[in-house]
Parts: sequence; structure tokens; C-alpha cells
Amino acid sequence: MASAERVRRSVEDLAAAMASAGLAAQAPAAAPLHAVAVKLPPFWEPNPRVWFVQCEAAFRHAAVTREITKFDHILTALPTSVVNSIIDLVDEVDEHPDDCYTLLKERLMGKYSLSKWSRCAAIVDHDPLGDRRPSSLMDDMLAVHPEGEKTNSLFLHISSEIASRDDGYAGGTGLRHA
Repeated sequence: MASAERVRRSVEDLAAAMASAGLAAQAPAAAPLHAVAVKLPPFWEPNPRVWFVQCEAAFRHAAVTREITKFDHILTALPTSVVNSIIDLVDEVDEHPDDCYTLLKERLMGKYSLSKWSRCAAIVDHDPLGDRRPSSLMDDMLAVHPEGEKTNSLFLHISSEIASRDDGYAGGTGLRHA
């Protein structure tokens, strides 16, 4: 304890001597942080939107904000077959360092996401309920719901289509005309 007190006094004396000599104690400049460890999940081709949500959460957690850093992390997490499909974008990264991650994300989302109509078909042709809860089925249907559409608009459209059909059923209720 006595040695800790001596060290504290020595530091105070040194600071006072430097101040009287006109020398300001300067803290060393903070070195820029270049290497950031980010663990990304494997690329999920069936739903790249969910994969990017997970990646962006990892980026926020690691305080990664630069486009080029995000681009590099995403590129190293992608399988070779996916990188081969976007090699032209990879080759041009030096031309777009400020928006390379955004361009990569848009390309992958456009290439691997389901089209609006495929999403609608996946909702209509869903697996049977089976032993699942209805809320689980609804979660699966909402996961493929087309982006930008109101949640109930597709269901209203489908029900109006069913109601307008003239297929021998009464008003789309599933009851046959007598």
C-alpha cells in the first residue's frame, strides 16, 4: 500500500514539474481500429432477407459502419458458388467503396429472393396445418409475404377472387348450390 502511495505521489510530482516547465502531458493518440471480429451465419439462399437482418445485427454489435468493411465481411461469408455469380460486382469494388455493401446487398436480394408472385404462391400453396399451431402456420406465411404489401391485402384479394368464381359453390363459402 505504501508503494502505491509513493507511485501516485511520483506521478503527481512529475505532472507538476512538466506543467511548470510548460510541457503539457499529452495522452497518446488513439490508434484507429482496423480489425473487427464479426461472426456471420452461413448464407441462407432460401431467404436472403432474413440472412441480411442477422448480418446487420452482427455489424451493429461489432460497431461496423463502413460500407467496405461490411462488404468484405459479407464476401468472406458467402459460398464460392454465390461469389462466382456476383464476380463482376466484386471486381468493381474499388470503383464504389462508399456504396459497395449496398450494391452487394441489392444484387443478392434480387438474385436469391423469391419474386412477388412466388411469394404469393407460397402463401396459397402452403403445407397443411398438421399438428402445428395456427400461429405457426401464420408465421410461415408471413415470412414469405411480399414486401411492401399490406398484411391483409393478399388475403382480401384471394378471398374476393374465390368469392367471384362461378364454380358451382355458393359465394365462395365452400357450399355447393342445391
